[in-house]
Amino acid sequence: MTLDDLKATAFISQFVRNCLMPLINTIESALDTDLLTEAEKAGHYYFAFDTSELTRGDFASRMNAYAVALQNNIYQLDEIREREDLPPLNFNYIRLGLDSVLLDPKTREIYTPNTGKLEKMNAEHLTDEQIHAILEARGRHWIKGEHGYFAGSVSDGGSGGGAGGGNISESVDMLRKKDRHRDDITPISDERFRQLTIEAEKNGATILRGGEEIEAHLDAVGADAATVGDVILFRQEVTVSEVLEETHHFMQNKNGLNSDKPEPIRTYLNEIEAKQYLLDNAQKYSVPRSETEQTKGHLKHYQKLLAEYKEE
Repeated sequence: MTLDDLKATAFISQFVRNCLMPLINTIESALDTDLLTEAEKAGHYYFAFDTSELTRGDFASRMNAYAVALQNNIYQLDEIREREDLPPLNFNYIRLGLDSVLLDPKTREIYTPNTGKLEKMNAEHLTDEQIHAILEARGRHWIKGEHGYFAGSVSDGGSGGGAGGGNISESVDMLRKKDRHRDDITPISDERFRQLTIEAEKNGATILRGGEEIEAHLDAVGADAATVGDVILFRQEVTVSEVLEETHHFMQNKNGLNSDKPEPIRTYLNEIEAKQYLLDNAQKYSVPRSETEQTKGHLKHYQKLLAEYKEE
């Protein structure tokens, strides 16, 4: 690419951004206002001009951009081929790890090229390698609050950040703080675990329980259980409070609860609401008194964090 090519590309980009886009935005707004019905507006329909051809760039630049988008699961392969006017390959998988595990987001099936194995994402017999890839794909960094309490987590940008309503994979994660010895817990039966998690599974949650990779991950973040995007992680021995809280966090994310609030306020409010939910339903689910007292302590802590943050 010559210097003249670079100058021409820069000029076109400036022209589109500074001259065309203000006019285009005005026209798009008028079309949305005058031509869409209220139902269509509520259904998130809108008019948009496609300016991609004007800012398309040279072949090498496009390929480099596509490589970054493909590596970070921004585009799928067929989406890139469509942009280049090429026929689809019907290869709809996205990478969950470095060429190790592939996920079909529509069917929620995981394909492992090394073994040729195809299985559902919520299968209880996922390997540690697959679980590790799933966790890595979420790209999360955990935030530790005062006195050892974890206040949630934020995305590193690799998998999409923020707290968009209804978008599970872009939600800030929640966890139940580990602040006592696991020897003191009252674990629930496998049957009761299934009963308490079935509703979350019906709503799209992937439930992963036990195993070396999960136990190591929860140890690393100092948690008894955690919600990582649309995946809920539990230890093999799990309590009723842990299951109730994490499935509730999943539904909070799914419903976009407090998604209009900035972090860390959103996390604090959702943690407070989840703790209050546990206390309100303690009798209904026969929650042991020790777990209820622990929840009360967590509730007071997050209420204090919220109050202190508002005072800053």
